Amino acid sequence: MWQDKGSSMRYLFGDSILSPVQFDYISAFEAFLDAAVQAAQFERDSNRAKAKIEASAAARQRALESVEDFHREVMASLVAILERHTDPNTNVYAQRLREAGEGVVAEARSICQKAREKVTTELGQEDENKRKEAKSSVETCLRSEVVPSLGWTGSMRLTAGHCEITSEFAHHGKIVSSFSSKATQGSPWTAPVRVAILVLGIEVQVGVRKSWITGSLARNTLVLDDYIVGGFLLSDDAAEIQLRKRADQPDTVFIKIHRRGDDVDIHIERKGEDAAGSTCTLDTSGRSAMERLWQIMASSVKSMVTLRDQMLSVTIEGKDLFTEASLHIFLRRLVRSISPTVQTILAHSPNPDEMSMKIEDDDGRREEIYVRHDALLAKIDTLDEEGQSVFNELGLISEPLTSTDLDYYAHD
Repeated sequence: MWQDKGSSMRYLFGDSILSPVQFDYISAFEAFLDAAVQAAQFERDSNRAKAKIEASAAARQRALESVEDFHREVMASLVAILERHTDPNTNVYAQRLREAGEGVVAEARSICQKAREKVTTELGQEDENKRKEAKSSVETCLRSEVVPSLGWTGSMRLTAGHCEITSEFAHHGKIVSSFSSKATQGSPWTAPVRVAILVLGIEVQVGVRKSWITGSLARNTLVLDDYIVGGFLLSDDAAEIQLRKRADQPDTVFIKIHRRGDDVDIHIERKGEDAAGSTCTLDTSGRSAMERLWQIMASSVKSMVTLRDQMLSVTIEGKDLFTEASLHIFLRRLVRSISPTVQTILAHSPNPDEMSMKIEDDDGRREEIYVRHDALLAKIDTLDEEGQSVFNELGLISEPLTSTDLDYYAHD
């Protein structure tokens, strides 16, 4: 049976008061800030590259329009001159002059187009390279422990004997990130998982049977111990679990669980086999075991699976971050979500020029972790004014958040 394990290390604020943040926030915050600054630099460089393309395109367009306007004036003058001359030879001359002028204009248009395509290609490749760097920086930000999550949803599909797990996280500011997830060594999710590995003895009633000798009715039950978990969708208040008899067979048992306050709704349906579409029922002990299966399954995934292995997507207000949204807005919202914790740690730091915490072991020995403000500000100072403004709410040099600001997080 799977079991969870805990840790005895304690983290304190800099003034030795026990901190609700039980990890090395200082180091994690520094790594987050480095990645966030890199992402902001990409936004700056990308905007400059786009402005360069637009300025270059505008200059070329003005030059082309100047040539076209001159050609039109020359042709208009030529028509006026031809009205005063009737010699056929002058018409031939005018026609050749017109063709030559149109050739010059066509060549100018072609040169303009080729130059536009060349600049777009060169800067586009450069932009793509920086976009990859930005994605890497964003991934580092979102994998950081300092970024709070409002909710988690985990899903798995058993494919070719392999548990393919993905995790989705909701963050403040209507940000949603998804990651591929990888089972760690010793996790049950490295291979097909039998229900009995998680919870033993779950029985569901699938009908009644009549004895052909006595004629009495008895419950017809189905024991789920040997069934394989074919897939799941887990969250804090709901679960959908699919089971199958063998790893290489289709799912046949479909379980839906939803918590509504103090009540838990459980719906079980069988498909295929010999009971297509039949609904199963649970007694009190069966319902308790099914709830336990859900909780143990979610707990085992959260503690024995690397939930943030490789970033798959990031959206903000439903828009893809890298094609439809602004990195600056994304970073501002991440910064706003961590600012209350940062400012609380700053407020508990005895040295006003430092951000500090302490680690305490079981013997009471304490070790200080700190970083100087000027070291943090040096990272931000590499940005332009707009980029630096993204980090204003951290409170490193500005006024702390007001009670109105803090109310934002209670209702976000």
